[in-house]
Amino acid sequence: MKILSRMLVFAFLAMVAVGCDSEPTDSEKLVGAWTLTKITDGRGDITTPFKQQVTTLRVTMNADLSDKFEVLYSAAAKAAGATDVSSVGTYVVVEASKQVQLKNLGTTLTLNYAFSEGNNNEVTFSLPAAVVNVIFGSTQYQGTVAITATKP
Repeated sequence: MKILSRMLVFAFLAMVAVGCDSEPTDSEKLVGAWTLTKITDGRGDITTPFKQQVTTLRVTMNADLSDKFEVLYSAAAKAAGATDVSSVGTYVVVEASKQVQLKNLGTTLTLNYAFSEGNNNEVTFSLPAAVVNVIFGSTQYQGTVAITATKP
């Protein structure tokens, strides 16, 4: 009996040790406030002109699968009629296809995602320019739009 109890204790400790070393899932890594640091489209890097219009683009994903999507415009963009957007919704992570589905403002926005190698605090979300053009009421974006975002 003593040998059996020692084996059970050893097995339990081995499971705990393995559990502590496991890599977090993408769903766990995506929790946090992600703020745009770079944006590209079919023409290349468009971060500077984008940030002249949009001072902050952020999505906050919470562990309970709720989210907040925020777009804060520059004073110049507001003078031209743009209004800040802040929308609370929900999200789903589809790890098999590396997609996040944000459900805000009565619609579902599907974003492909990829973490930067070795850095779980930087992710690139990508989606077709046609979708981004609808979001921003624009026709200027081309090809695939890739938004690199970081979290603290």
